[in-house]
Amino acid sequence: MSYKLSKIGLLSTIFLIGCGEDSQREENQYEKNILRVEAKNFNDKVNLNVKEEEYSLSADGNNPDVTLHFNKSDKTDFPIYGVLKLLGENKKASFSTLGWLNKDKNISFLFCIDYANCSSNTEYSFDNIGRKLNVRFKSNFNNLFENYLEGSGWEKTIPATITGDLELKIPSNWLAFKKDRFPKKDGIGNLKVDSQIYKLSEMNSDINFYKDDSGEYIGSVDQLSFKKGDDSVNIEIYKGIEDSQSFKDIRLKIYNYNKNNESFFLFDDLIPASFVSWNQDGKILSINIEKLILFNRENSKTKMLDLKFNIPRNTSNLTINNEKILILRQDYSFAYVINDQKKYAITLVGQAGNYPLEIIQEFNGNITIETIKGNEKIVCGRRYKPCLGVSMENDKKTFRFNNVKLGKDVLDGTIYIPGVID
Repeated sequence: MSYKLSKIGLLSTIFLIGCGEDSQREENQYEKNILRVEAKNFNDKVNLNVKEEEYSLSADGNNPDVTLHFNKSDKTDFPIYGVLKLLGENKKASFSTLGWLNKDKNISFLFCIDYANCSSNTEYSFDNIGRKLNVRFKSNFNNLFENYLEGSGWEKTIPATITGDLELKIPSNWLAFKKDRFPKKDGIGNLKVDSQIYKLSEMNSDINFYKDDSGEYIGSVDQLSFKKGDDSVNIEIYKGIEDSQSFKDIRLKIYNYNKNNESFFLFDDLIPASFVSWNQDGKILSINIEKLILFNRENSKTKMLDLKFNIPRNTSNLTINNEKILILRQDYSFAYVINDQKKYAITLVGQAGNYPLEIIQEFNGNITIETIKGNEKIVCGRRYKPCLGVSMENDKKTFRFNNVKLGKDVLDGTIYIPGVID
């Protein structure tokens, strides 16, 4: 995240306030939710005694990492803006940003580019029964802008440490610490390179628009990534390619490389249609490839690849204003939770261009949808009022739209989102 963007968010949240809080800043440094920040010629306390409406929790997919957002408004005595990363695998914590009004009435700001590098001397725990989150900092390293308004260039930072304990009560319906927040998208089968098994780490689908003599032709691109230690195998499957007269050919690109790019094996060619198929109206990608040779052009070495795999795909059988709409490639974090809401942020496409759509599952079962046109957010439904005509089927993967009014648009059909890869 750019520190320039952080500055904009910080300045919109924090402003310079008058005197009167000095006596309140003399609390004992070991008091809960009071963090001490120390650097050369700098010593200050940050008051993180926040109300429920002044913090939130988010998490991507089923990733165990959780993000705690602080936003204590400028109408309070101690305005705060902060983003605290909770690293689920090793139970560490790291402030990627933390801004506050210091005792000298200046805006101070902690900032860490790679939050994993700012997690030393920290630990956190979450009691799911009592719903208590505890985070401990003991001379935890970070980077400090002592007076942010004097300049935010990286050369203005100085090393700093954070010490103190946080304790927050997490509402029982908030989802970030739930293990399986979204359905899992699992593939059936395996990939082997020279008899070594690789694990699926990412999968996405996209579409391409081409022109042929009869008008527009739509081709698809399926992309899969597999890993084994430092080795990766990226697979791209193109159905309908621009340089094919028939638009029916399938091109396969495979890249096998390690973390340091010390070896690079490649396959890039047309393949028989029997190798790949799209079943159940495109919902399932099936691959059956045996003894495919990958070639290293630098040293003429080869590897052998075998891939037998079935994997579900994001698909759209939706119309907007009677026009067929398709689903584009989604970002890694397209499925996420904020507090008690589950959200899918997807991008659809039609003749008029891209159509962003956010599907929100409310804590009470209601479904809300949103889109953006220009600078205007258009919403169907609210937290306590469902969007009429939108429903989720029992598989919890299919969203059905029945004459749904979203502003001036009318949506009909289904969107199928099989889940996320853990």
